[in-house]
Amino acid sequence: MLSNDISTKILNVGPDYVTNKGGMPAAIKMYSKLYNPFQFIPTYFAKKGISAHILSLRQIFVIYMYLLRNTQIQVVHIHGASKGSFYRKYIIFLLSKYLFGKKVVYHVHSGAFPVFFNNSNLVVKTCIRHFINTTDAVICLSDFWKGFFSQTFKPKELLVLRNMVEHVSCENYTRRFENTGDGKVIFLFLGMIREQKGTFDMVRAASMLDEKYKNAFEIWIAGDGEVEALKRSISEHNLDSNIKYLGWLDGEDKNQVLRKANVLVLPSHFEGSPVSILEAMAYGMPIISSNVGGIPELVIDDYNGILNRPGDTAAIRDSFLFFLENKEQLKLFGINSLKISKKHHVSSVFPSICTVYSNMISTNL
Repeated sequence: MLSNDISTKILNVGPDYVTNKGGMPAAIKMYSKLYNPFQFIPTYFAKKGISAHILSLRQIFVIYMYLLRNTQIQVVHIHGASKGSFYRKYIIFLLSKYLFGKKVVYHVHSGAFPVFFNNSNLVVKTCIRHFINTTDAVICLSDFWKGFFSQTFKPKELLVLRNMVEHVSCENYTRRFENTGDGKVIFLFLGMIREQKGTFDMVRAASMLDEKYKNAFEIWIAGDGEVEALKRSISEHNLDSNIKYLGWLDGEDKNQVLRKANVLVLPSHFEGSPVSILEAMAYGMPIISSNVGGIPELVIDDYNGILNRPGDTAAIRDSFLFFLENKEQLKLFGINSLKISKKHHVSSVFPSICTVYSNMISTNL
């Protein structure tokens, strides 16, 4: 827990972690448990159309008034991604840094930031460089992302702060490891349902399995996004009896599914450091995923999971087959996931950001 004398001087801003879904809100929700108090102003809500933009503009004014009235704030911690998120956060950065003279931490959660930067025009690239090179500290999610930011920009301070989990003991879930007999192997997908997350690659891969495996597996999909397209894809590939759509799950509902499933599948095309993988590892699950972003620092091929090239449906199919034909590996890979997840426990990660805050506040006195 961040002490009161420091947390009262920190303002966090980012997407609303109550109404929004996805990895960044989940990460911010974890942070909310570690501050006393957690001073947070949402910059984006789960709205669509013009109302979302109006609300975002209003929130910039809310931040302005908050900083005007709360002079004890010394550090503004900005949680951001790419595209629209970047533009909103750039305005907040300018406001905090130049109008109020605050220290600013830019916490980049996006796995598509290189694509966003490379595809931007010269003006936007100049703004991105200014933001990253001028802010007081840049936080990224893995050593891979540290390499990208250090090679592409010149940040004043660059810190790796891995996403955190509340660790779950292996002893609590030994019954998962015992499910290696005649029962079905349950593959689980958690996250936004879209092509870039590999959701449809996963469906196509399942359709490539031989008919003899028809009764040997189920795929549970828990998420939001392109739901109707997913349902059409499931029907088109005659997988209605194998793939179950569970809707968006949170809290204890998600925990129950994590306790029952056997393997997490996240064949993303772009990623930062997925919270869903960390959560599954903390529940002792093997992982099938892609060798993109920070994932190879979480999933070690042939140790606690299988890594494939993004979009390689044949490789995803072979990964399904590996666990269907080698059920004894569920236990071994799962225990290895637990070992790795300990490095991402709150107690191992959070002290790093506390040190950054303390240094910034001490130099601001």
